[in-house]
Amino acid sequence: MRNFIGLLSLTALVGLVGCGGGGGTTPPATTTVNFSITWPERSRAITGLSSALSARFVLAGAKPDGTDLSFIVNRDTSNLAEHTVAYTTPDQARVGTWNMTVTFFSQATGGGNEVGTAAAQATIASDGSGVPNVAATGRIASVSVVADQMIDVGQQISPLVSCRDSGNNVVAVSEGSIFYSEAGGFDNVDIVQGQVRGTNAGMTMINARVDGITSPNAPLHVFRPLPNAYSLTDLGAFETVSAAHDVNSSGVVVGESNVGPFPKAFRHDGTMTDLGTLGGDFSRAFGINDNGVITGTAADVGIEAKAFRYQNNTMTNLGTLGGTNSSGFDINASGQIVGDAERATGFRFAAMWINGAITDLDALPGDTKSEARAINDGGQVVGSSTNPANVQRAYLWTPSTPNGTTGTMTNLGALGGIASSARGINNVGQVVGQAQNADGQFRAFLWSSGTMHNLGALGTGTFSVANSLNSKGEIVGSSTTVGPDQLRAFVGNRKVGIVNLNNLVINLGGWTLQQATAINENGQIVGVGSVGGVTKAYLLTPVP
Repeated sequence: MRNFIGLLSLTALVGLVGCGGGGGTTPPATTTVNFSITWPERSRAITGLSSALSARFVLAGAKPDGTDLSFIVNRDTSNLAEHTVAYTTPDQARVGTWNMTVTFFSQATGGGNEVGTAAAQATIASDGSGVPNVAATGRIASVSVVADQMIDVGQQISPLVSCRDSGNNVVAVSEGSIFYSEAGGFDNVDIVQGQVRGTNAGMTMINARVDGITSPNAPLHVFRPLPNAYSLTDLGAFETVSAAHDVNSSGVVVGESNVGPFPKAFRHDGTMTDLGTLGGDFSRAFGINDNGVITGTAADVGIEAKAFRYQNNTMTNLGTLGGTNSSGFDINASGQIVGDAERATGFRFAAMWINGAITDLDALPGDTKSEARAINDGGQVVGSSTNPANVQRAYLWTPSTPNGTTGTMTNLGALGGIASSARGINNVGQVVGQAQNADGQFRAFLWSSGTMHNLGALGTGTFSVANSLNSKGEIVGSSTTVGPDQLRAFVGNRKVGIVNLNNLVINLGGWTLQQATAINENGQIVGVGSVGGVTKAYLLTPVP
């Protein structure tokens, strides 16, 4: 048995009454019973439901007429601290030994749910001694926080909590009975007056404690307002066309731009720099980490495409899985690179490179090829796996240990259809991509804590894809706006949905932003647009 509301102290301070003399039968000695209750700490004052706002006491057969002495005491809900209060029974009890029961209720005056009980024998002696201390046993057997609740930075709420007894019946409790806390390793909320207040945007994990029972951790999402305006930077081109694929937290952009008929990988940190090739005629840069290390794909002297790592002005060939070609698509803070590589069979599979050593991540069971598109700082990988019917399915690969080379690949499903692909993952394990709905149309999705959420499309569009997200839950991608036409870049989050970026740029000029390919932790966005009929790379920076 566990303590429920701390120690329930009962002390009888008796005064004998009704002991009159004379002939006839001597009436029994009776007394009022003075006792105390130690009420537990509460998280904040509130009027309404609680784990214990009142208690009903019964001393069976203790009244002078042989009936039960029964009375109710109420808690003062304005006192949040643990405190002991003395009470006096309203009626007389006979001196003697009686079975005592105490029942605790979730509302005042014995209303609401029964939330705890206690029982003992109370021996009321003529000198007032013999009433024991008893500990109450609570009914609440389990506590859970409703997952995936959403709040804004600065908003203060009492997240929804479910309490159940051993029979799995709901036990109603008040907010003031609940103690919230944030799991270690997160810093997105404060606990203020027994409520949760959003402080930093992103996904966090919280738990709740009620009557000594603590819930498992559950995800809570804190959002900051999306920017109302962005400033556009034209990143230029080596000759005519360009495309931006990634941006790090310093605002350094990587992508590709044509030199003659071939694309060349670039880094843009105020100036567009050609990263060269592996001896062939083309290259593309797809990923950059905050240390400035870049990955992509480039032609070697045999005109075959190879994944590369670019660091200290040197491009290194990362090789394959025994075949001819490979590509690098993303790189995390520790320098792990993911992409795909050809096996000797000619089929390409998801691959990971750590310090130059390649690991085959394989595919979902029975599938014939796969690719890895993104990796977070813990080494979780996302991409797509293709079955023999040539249907792609989004997956999440989770390492057995952080940043390890062995792990488990999980199918993330779809939105009512059969196909999906994952494009991005943030450092709390949220995934974005595109998935087929029941009508066969593809929609941008956010996968979080085991659930895939449909992000919809712009206007009456019938297609959308999410390409990237940051740890604040801000997502970028592309969507058509009218049926299958007019592809436009978007920004959004799960709470507000997606917004056409073309409506937010203060210096849009003649640009049409068609694709948003990446977003960094500061909210800067890169992608591809059209200006003057030419495809160009752009960088958007939020306007304070």
